Amino acid sequence: MYVAKIESTTPVRMYSRVGLPAPLHATAVGKVLLAELPTRHRDALVDGIDFHAHTDRTITDPAAYRAELDAVRERGWAEDAAEHESFVNCVAAPVHDTDGRVLAAVSVSVPDVILPHDDVVALLPQVLEATAAIAADWAAHDQP
Repeated sequence: MYVAKIESTTPVRMYSRVGLPAPLHATAVGKVLLAELPTRHRDALVDGIDFHAHTDRTITDPAAYRAELDAVRERGWAEDAAEHESFVNCVAAPVHDTDGRVLAAVSVSVPDVILPHDDVVALLPQVLEATAAIAADWAAHDQP
């Protein structure tokens, strides 16, 4: 579920809205949130996913999705390459607490008419900077 969103300054807008759910298997945020869960929790959630194809690029096979989650866990970020909407690409990274647990995820989603896929992936350093800043702010305020 989206809890915050900053709208684009261009006339092109994404349909996502705060409070609306997003499919775990077809979004970068969903992948990031599931990837770092303990394996048995992650597997239980994956077992409950309806692997509906939103586009022809959506991962619809549970085994392929588990492999994708392993890759996301290893590299520390995820992408949605036109998997939820055929004209949108996204990168996301987790925000960790001081114990290393995932608190949230930050993503950037951009329609192809604004930036092509490779240029969206090139935004990853800024996404990682944002997640590090949020984690640091959380740590500073999470002191007893």
